[in-house]
Amino acid sequence: MDIGSLLVMIALGVLAAVFIGRPLFEGKAPAAGEHEVTLSAKRAELEHVLGLIQDLDMDHAMAKVLPEDYRAARPELVQRGAALMREIDGLEGKNGRRPIQEQPGLEAAIEAEVARLRGGAGAAPGGFCGRCGQQSLAGDRFCIRCGAPLTVEGLAT
Repeated sequence: MDIGSLLVMIALGVLAAVFIGRPLFEGKAPAAGEHEVTLSAKRAELEHVLGLIQDLDMDHAMAKVLPEDYRAARPELVQRGAALMREIDGLEGKNGRRPIQEQPGLEAAIEAEVARLRGGAGAAPGGFCGRCGQQSLAGDRFCIRCGAPLTVEGLAT
């Protein structure tokens, strides 16, 4: 080994040690607030309830649970899961409604502009290419077959 490769390996080792040890030098991570802890606990409980529903469905499919027990337990679990989802939405500031579209006619305006730029649906032919004879649409500036510019002289209508 030569001295250059040894110095590169030492430098990489020092950089790795600094990167790994940085959290120790910066101090403790900020403590999670009560809101984050509550939200995390609700999400964990929801995951647990969803797991219970999956297990119950699997046990029912494999006939490990009596049908009357399944019919009694599943609605309770689903109701608990739905309540947890509502609580999580409330904690996240969501109200369960779809966001209001900021510009109600925006999609229609975009579609109208696209149709105008394309020359409308089923655009009428604009002529033929003077070089290859390919039919072109009104508003085309170049031939789609050979790429020749479609000028007034190049179009025969």
